[in-house]
Amino acid sequence: MEGFAKLQVLKDKMFEAETEKRRHLGCKYCGATFYGYYEKSGFSGLGLVKIYDADGYAIETGLRYPDCPKCFDNIGVCEVARARYEYEEMEKSQRRRDEKERKQQWEYENVPVKVDSKLTFPSKKALHQRIAQAAKDPNSITKYEIMSSWFMDKVFWEIFDKGCHTLKVRDFSITKHLEDCTYLSNSGKTRFGRFVAYFRVVNDKTGKERWIGEERAERLFEIYNRRPNRRNDPKRNWGLPGNRHDRD
Repeated sequence: MEGFAKLQVLKDKMFEAETEKRRHLGCKYCGATFYGYYEKSGFSGLGLVKIYDADGYAIETGLRYPDCPKCFDNIGVCEVARARYEYEEMEKSQRRRDEKERKQQWEYENVPVKVDSKLTFPSKKALHQRIAQAAKDPNSITKYEIMSSWFMDKVFWEIFDKGCHTLKVRDFSITKHLEDCTYLSNSGKTRFGRFVAYFRVVNDKTGKERWIGEERAERLFEIYNRRPNRRNDPKRNWGLPGNRHDRD
């Protein structure tokens, strides 16, 4: 008999009592509990039984847990106490997720959303529905919606996706513009800030024009362009090496 085969025979005898003992087991995935026996399977695969020594190191036994009668698999099978604990923890976590989703759904359908001083919607759901409706029928857009750069930006995204475009609304031509309020990191690999939309509204009958959101765009441009790092600061040679300020 080969040496490895002899070793395997000795190990089988060592764990023979383990396979003959009827055990109370459970599944941590479905919560089922049942009685069963360890099975011989070799030292590879899923659902293997491990015994730990006094130092906490796992000893490979060559045994596997039996299949769960409910899941028909042994991946989640273990001792019943551990299985119940992990299943209950999983259930608690799922209940917390469900409660969070219910709360978010309730807020989505019931909490009012104030877009502008004169533009409020009964809920976020109603806001999204209104944006979709305005995109399908631009002539239904009200004057207060036109006066909101945020709302008009959402409508333009719904109709045209990204970019600057012109939309005809009754007797008005509304053109979207973008203010570049971005700056690069010192390494030049990351861009911070964002592009801010503002709109030029022209009355096609009278020729009068009005800018919507321009002041906000200018304000954000000033905030994002205060040269927060050396790459955007001419006093520090735009971040190039050899400048005395970089050595301070």
